[in-house]
Amino acid sequence: MTADEVLEVLEACAAQGLPVWVDGGWAVDAVLGRQTRPHEDLDLAARVEDGLALEALLAGLGLVRQAGGPAWNPVYRDGGGRRIDLHLFRLDAEGRGVMDPDDPAAAYPAGSFDGRGVIAGRAVDCLPAEILWRLKTGYSPRDRDLLDLAALQAAFGFTRAGD
Repeated sequence: MTADEVLEVLEACAAQGLPVWVDGGWAVDAVLGRQTRPHEDLDLAARVEDGLALEALLAGLGLVRQAGGPAWNPVYRDGGGRRIDLHLFRLDAEGRGVMDPDDPAAAYPAGSFDGRGVIAGRAVDCLPAEILWRLKTGYSPRDRDLLDLAALQAAFGFTRAGD
């Protein structure tokens, strides 16, 4: 997805009063303030209570919910190559964004929704750099994750265990 496509989605959400937080590779670029690589999709964190309104908004933008996957992680696509990967959460008493009600470990850490970044000159809500680092080092990284980790490390001085 291009930066213009990302901003179109974010502006549509804002116009409807639907708070969302950029996650994934675009969030890395947002905290860096520049695009570092191409992105296949846009990962968005959103409150579960906004899920139906977001689905209607995305449908209005021509994106269709794809079959399969957990209810808390719907994926939307259109024929033009745009893909939105939603991560729906409920805040718990500790401020974590719990996604899977059957697995409280599937959660954003407390403080995940305090970040701000910039995409194509526009300020956006996103996961903070330290949360992105923590999440991206919590699984076996793919090639694109390694690029994101290297960019975060260079900008913020984070280090992985064993580095």
